[in-house]
Amino acid sequence: EVVETVYQYLAMLRAAGAQEWIFNETQGIAAMNFRFRSKSRPINYTCSVVSNMQLYPPEHTLSGPSLHYDYDASAVEAVLACLVPTNMLLTVVSRTFEGTTDSKEQWYQTDYSVTDIEAEKLAAWASPASIDPSLRLPEPNNLIATDFALRGLPDNSQQVEEGVVRPPELLLDEPSLSVWYKYDDIFNKPKLNVLMQVLT
Repeated sequence: EVVETVYQYLAMLRAAGAQEWIFNETQGIAAMNFRFRSKSRPINYTCSVVSNMQLYPPEHTLSGPSLHYDYDASAVEAVLACLVPTNMLLTVVSRTFEGTTDSKEQWYQTDYSVTDIEAEKLAAWASPASIDPSLRLPEPNNLIATDFALRGLPDNSQQVEEGVVRPPELLLDEPSLSVWYKYDDIFNKPKLNVLMQVLT
């Protein structure tokens, strides 16, 4: 059922064709994450950059794995054309196969078998008779940020001396809910951390 659903979705994607708006959304999110990426450990960052140097041209060494560049509908169609049952390697792992395998993996001595998938199944997956109506493209996301300008503190905010850490402010205090807000005046990034504690 899982494989059948996957190929139904792929058939739906082929019928819909390449969607530039989906690329634009993922491109915008990728650019935002790259622009405001948090610092990582120097050793991890160095290793990733060195690996990138083997895969990307010099001008994309830092951004290559993170950013989406030019939209290419033909490339999308070409990838979809490759996602067919005859190109699939289906791996099934289960204890129910114990004692029925005929091969052994050379490094870890794992028992396994390789068998061909019936032609009838391949044909059915390649051309689904119907597509589950619950399978559909996502709706456009109108909550993706595009304005990254930093907003100042409200006029009624507490004033503190320069160099003094600004304390959190209590915005809402009710019997069942307290909301505290801490303005970031150190890192100056349009990012938000939400910390919640739910007591029941």
